[in-house]
Amino acid sequence: MMKRIGLGILFLSVLAGCRSDKAADRPNGWYFITDNVADSVSEMPIVTVEDFAELRLDSSVMQSGESVYQITGRLKAEKTGDFADATERWAGHRIGFSYEGEIISDPQVNMRIDSGSFAISSFTLSRDGEKMKEIYRNLLKEMSGGE
Repeated sequence: MMKRIGLGILFLSVLAGCRSDKAADRPNGWYFITDNVADSVSEMPIVTVEDFAELRLDSSVMQSGESVYQITGRLKAEKTGDFADATERWAGHRIGFSYEGEIISDPQVNMRIDSGSFAISSFTLSRDGEKMKEIYRNLLKEMSGGE
């Protein structure tokens, strides 16, 4: 009996070790978010970092003297149409930017975005200059094929 329990535990441990976490496997990029759903992030990205043409790290100083940061970018020309169609279809809903398996920015889409431009920011993250700089450097590296 003990041998069976031991084998059962070993089997379950092997299965747990083989399980892949969907969020961790998700490529960095923009995704549809469905409100009020347990796993609300779409499996397929709208666009990924490979589709970015340029990125910039912008900062500004608030009246309080606090610096805030955001990453702005533009998609490659061949991806702007896909992004425009997706944002038109998703107007009134949120899209999320997934970075290392975590949604770090989730703006509501208000209308079709034809320009292919976007901004990655959030209330908390934008106030963490070091983290925003780290994310920016890592995304640049990924864009150039360094990841």
